[in-house]
Amino acid sequence: MNNFLSFLFVTFLSAFIYACYLYCLQNEYLNSYGRTVRIILGALSAPLFVCYYWSFLKCSFNNPGYVDTTWEANAEENNIQIEKRKIRNYTPNKYTICDKCDFLVRPERAHHCRSCKRCVLKMDHHCPWIGTCVGERNLKFFFLFLSYGLLTTVYIAVTISPKFVLALHESESNKASETLHHGALLITVCASLTMMIALVFMNCQYVYFISRNITIIESSYTDKNPYDLGTYNNWKMVFGEFKWKWFFPLTPENLYPNKDYLYPLNDIYLNINNVDMDDSFLASHNESLKEENV
Repeated sequence: MNNFLSFLFVTFLSAFIYACYLYCLQNEYLNSYGRTVRIILGALSAPLFVCYYWSFLKCSFNNPGYVDTTWEANAEENNIQIEKRKIRNYTPNKYTICDKCDFLVRPERAHHCRSCKRCVLKMDHHCPWIGTCVGERNLKFFFLFLSYGLLTTVYIAVTISPKFVLALHESESNKASETLHHGALLITVCASLTMMIALVFMNCQYVYFISRNITIIESSYTDKNPYDLGTYNNWKMVFGEFKWKWFFPLTPENLYPNKDYLYPLNDIYLNINNVDMDDSFLASHNESLKEENV
């Protein structure tokens, strides 16, 4: 029920702001644009809003990567080590066990979501705005949702703000007689600027996370990241091979690993002696690096 309410709230808010923008844009009193320019500006805004809402639908309704019961058998078939201890750290190429899901065996980087009450592959966080988790299979859609949201709000603010500035200098008599017009203008500008500021921060945050191949959960880890394969390869882990589909909320091709679900590791990790591969191997390696640099 909460997920459905979140969906309705974001849908209503987005549609309301966009409707206010189109009202302000097409109202001759609220802007000095010619008729042709108003039509062009409205037409150019439509693809941005469509891609924004399309991305929202995909990240809301697409399976984020819920863990099923097949991973234990898969670990036995592929001789993959299962870490039975509860470790809040990287567990490269090891499966783990969730005590909240009746000791469900799950692949590396999977975590339990208290809101969804399920484990999610490469879980990032539970987002109340989309009403579900952000994980392996909808991270691309979530990032595009943020990106197109930012582009849409910037576009709205840039094209409508000039009239808003002029309206601040109009006489009180004119403002009193045009309350509806100024109300729509005020809502459009304030809402777009507020969302734009928030989305700038969130986009910068996720550009950094994707470039480092980490999640919000993993950003709290202090050990060296074994999954950092370089900026371009890290983006391919989310978007697939670079092509025009990167820019649209379409499911990436050949993105998800096969059923053994072992993530590729960087050279720093692979150079560590296998004898030292326990839950503290990365911390020990970091300490040795610090001593060498002193």
